[in-house]
Amino acid sequence: MYKVDKRESYLENDFCRMWVSNGIIFIEYKPRLVMNIDIAKQIVKDRLTVSNGVTRPMFLDGRGFVSMDRATMKYYKTKETIQYVSSAAFISGSALSTLAGNIFLSLEKPLIPTKLF
Repeated sequence: MYKVDKRESYLENDFCRMWVSNGIIFIEYKPRLVMNIDIAKQIVKDRLTVSNGVTRPMFLDGRGFVSMDRATMKYYKTKETIQYVSSAAFISGSALSTLAGNIFLSLEKPLIPTKLF
C-alpha cells in the first residue's frame, strides 16, 4: 500500500513545520517549544510565505507547545499575525492546557473565529 502526500507549500523551520492541504494551513509545533516574540515573528513570517497570499483557515497542532511569554501573547493579538487566516483551530496536548487556553481565549477575545480542542 502507498500513501499519497497532497501537501502544498511545505516549509519547516527550527520551531515547527507547516503546509497547505485541502485549502487549510496546517502548523505543527516541534516538541518542547517555548515561544518568545522572535520565534513567533519567524513562524508568522513563514506562514505568510506558505499561505501564498490566499486567506485560508488554519489548524495548529500545539501538542509540542510548552509556554509563551506575555510579550508574545500581546503580539498574537495584532492584525499582522492573522493576515491570510480566516479562522483558527488549535489542538492542545492535555486537558489542563485546553482549560488554560479556553480561559485565555475568553478573556483576550481573538480577532478571528478561534476554537481550542
